Amino acid sequence: MNHESSAEAKISFREKLAAERRNRWLWKGLERLKEHLEGTPEFSWHFEEGGELPRNFFWRPYRFAVQDIVLGVTIIRHSRKLNSLLVDVFLITSIPEYEADSGARALSLLILTDAFKNGGSMEIRFTENVEGGEVPGALRELAASEGIELEGALEGVIYPHESRQLYIALTGFTESLRDRIQHLEGAGLLSPMLTCYSIWQGIWDRVEVEALLLTSPDPSLTLNGKIRPEHRNLFREAVSYGRAALIFGSLDRRLRARIQKEGDRLIHLEDDFIRLDRKLDPESYLVTYTPESEPVELPWEIEHFHREKYIPTPQMKIGQPFSFLIRARDEMDLQMRLEDDIQSAHEITKGKKTGPVFVLVPRDFVKLSESFQERVAEMLPPDVGLMIYPDFCNALDDKVARNIHQTKAVRV
Repeated sequence: MNHESSAEAKISFREKLAAERRNRWLWKGLERLKEHLEGTPEFSWHFEEGGELPRNFFWRPYRFAVQDIVLGVTIIRHSRKLNSLLVDVFLITSIPEYEADSGARALSLLILTDAFKNGGSMEIRFTENVEGGEVPGALRELAASEGIELEGALEGVIYPHESRQLYIALTGFTESLRDRIQHLEGAGLLSPMLTCYSIWQGIWDRVEVEALLLTSPDPSLTLNGKIRPEHRNLFREAVSYGRAALIFGSLDRRLRARIQKEGDRLIHLEDDFIRLDRKLDPESYLVTYTPESEPVELPWEIEHFHREKYIPTPQMKIGQPFSFLIRARDEMDLQMRLEDDIQSAHEITKGKKTGPVFVLVPRDFVKLSESFQERVAEMLPPDVGLMIYPDFCNALDDKVARNIHQTKAVRV
């Protein structure tokens, strides 16, 4: 046997051993999962009927699925004695239609979010039932792909500083956003862990958090949950930027959602999105989109665009830029400043690759007098439209206040 065939044989043998090891721990994990599920019948909860959920120091099973396809299953509990999160089952699947690390990424984010929520040190420990007490190989590979070395991997421990690094990395902030978060943390204003938690617990969408970090002079007012209604001016500022972020997040989700038809029904499949290039100018709150893969239909009503009222939503072609000037103004602010906003939108289109610009405002616009609406219609240039967001400001403000309250109840 020559040298090359000998090396190939060694690689093949190593791969075979690795596959056998994975299969052995897969069956061990499935057995352990069955033991847990059969051993805790006193806890029962249904998303429609409710029920009793186990406290954080009980073993709790979780699964992560997309469109009924299970990407991973885990069983975890908080250890009061160790002040750590214990993981007794960590099983992932490999689905050809999804990226190879999807299961490991989803379960890692799940356990990191739970570790923060429990108020512990964010240390994570794996029991002997998970690959013999080591950090799972898929999780180690995922951390390595983000440039993070897990020093206690063979002892089954992810140390607190490693968990924090991994949580931020997996949340997917750009370098500029990481710098912004680090600056706010250094000033004692914002916890990076709380920011990540707000996203993965569904308090704020990631696009909304990005908008707050980039556009607000002090995003901690909205994101850290400490501001109270009694601090009237600061609370109003927090709500104002939160309102704009909600509109931006909703716009982004609607544009990216691929809507399909089944007979007369319109459906949106989970995790099925259109690819769009997006650029946000933080100073003007102008966001420009360019379709990359397919035409995009604009959402919501377009008032008086090209001198027509409530025209059908047009489609934007592949490679054709289009922009939104987000103006989350209430009725009084619209009365005072909307005409200036339209003029600003027209100025923006000169010499810039923005495509048509839509001034996006809350539904408070319909409360204004007909004479004012007609005046606005008359002054709209051909390259500027007015898009009406479906909700009024009071509904958006209530949502922001709920988000701030939810965050306040979480550890900082």
